[in-house]
Amino acid sequence: MLNGGPPEGRTLPPRLVRRLDSARPLLGLAALPVIYLTETGKNIVKNEDLLKAPIQFVNELLQLQDHFSSLLTTAFDNDREFKKLFQHDFETFLNSNRQSPEFLAHYMDDILRSGLKCVSDAEMDDKLDNVMVLFRCLHEKDVFEKYFKQYLAKRLLLDKSSSDDVEKALLAKLKTECGCQFTQKLENMFRDKELWLNLANSFRDWLEGPQWQKLTPDISVRVLTAGVWPTVQCTLVVLPPELAMAYDVFTAFYTEKHTGRKLTINTLLGNADIKATFYPPPKSLQSNYENGPGPSNAGGEPKEINPENKILQVTTHQMIILLQFNYHKVISCQQLLDNLKIPEKELKRCLYSLALSKSSQRILTRKGSKGRDMIDMSDEFVVNDNFQSKLTRVKVKMVSGKVESEPEIKETRQKVEDDRKLEVEAAIVRTMKTRKRLSHNDLVTEVTEQLRHRFIPSPTIIKQRIEMLIEREFLQRDEQDHRSYSYMA
Repeated sequence: MLNGGPPEGRTLPPRLVRRLDSARPLLGLAALPVIYLTETGKNIVKNEDLLKAPIQFVNELLQLQDHFSSLLTTAFDNDREFKKLFQHDFETFLNSNRQSPEFLAHYMDDILRSGLKCVSDAEMDDKLDNVMVLFRCLHEKDVFEKYFKQYLAKRLLLDKSSSDDVEKALLAKLKTECGCQFTQKLENMFRDKELWLNLANSFRDWLEGPQWQKLTPDISVRVLTAGVWPTVQCTLVVLPPELAMAYDVFTAFYTEKHTGRKLTINTLLGNADIKATFYPPPKSLQSNYENGPGPSNAGGEPKEINPENKILQVTTHQMIILLQFNYHKVISCQQLLDNLKIPEKELKRCLYSLALSKSSQRILTRKGSKGRDMIDMSDEFVVNDNFQSKLTRVKVKMVSGKVESEPEIKETRQKVEDDRKLEVEAAIVRTMKTRKRLSHNDLVTEVTEQLRHRFIPSPTIIKQRIEMLIEREFLQRDEQDHRSYSYMA
């Protein structure tokens, strides 16, 4: 019954189960499904293989949830007490894994990118409802929000979303669950998207004026409202002359249209299509570079090979790197760092993707150091003239993990903790401004209740923030009772 679901037509009356359960509390029938749920859930959240596969991790939890939802309906007649019992145990093992919020955000990103092809709107809505059941069980909804915003930003900026209607339907569900404050910035991101589409049309019309010649290269700029998007600040990189000119033209257009505003370019999430021509050397020539041509064509004239014309789909930083080979035959990683000012970590990721990843996208070749899987600052790179592909448009994917590394997890957690301190302080001030005077225990209870929809603050953190507010003279201790506080206007 627990493994395969309850047989049709066999519903066990909850009152009878409770009667049996009260007679033998340790071996009662009610304990069996609870034990099974807890053990199965713990096995999922602690499974090493599933921790490396977020999509499968969430799928396993959804299947378990669906199984027990069916069991609750058919075997326990939707009894309220059993429902509370199942929900409590589900929340317990789900939140025992601190990566659950990240994995759930990643799962939502996956279904919103792919759109679950061949699925109707009603089925998609049911799928989102099932995911929302898991979301309600999360204690750290603010951690989920952090990751969800990052994924949403990438979907919008890179045009990876399958449907804006589905995206907005999910935002409506999140808004109903957590309130408008939870989704305010997410909704503003969609507003920015509408604005930049209108801005692109205006820019195109502006360029058709007599004072401008046709702009080369053709660019599309997304203007983002500062403070709304969770984009990482990028140091200003040195743009190639043709790109710098295009950016200056757009800046002139934008400042003419919006006086008093300042634009700052962020090249981290940009992408580009560039035309590339590869000139393979005759087959008789050898190369000492990695991934060089095969053995020489002994005994005979060298065979000429026709040039390969491709369109490379790359990130903005990869494009800037590749354009350097219009001026340099060989260039080292250190020279690229000095010339372009791209952050070292990002530069190495780009070079690894261009030279050491899949053979089908190795646009560059590294000199020497064959077999080494790391990039040093002294490594030198040249264009891989032997590059071949059956595709005309070649997408060069950046090397990146689906799940954050340990340092990245710690960094994200630290940002969340910093944000929580501000939210706890704001909740304390709101409560005290309304109540004027409260005991310590009552204040902790009210602040916890206010923030429960985002996270459950520990009493220790609340106490620390109270002390900080007393130092900054927002609150003061009661002279008669030091366990009580008064609000200072």
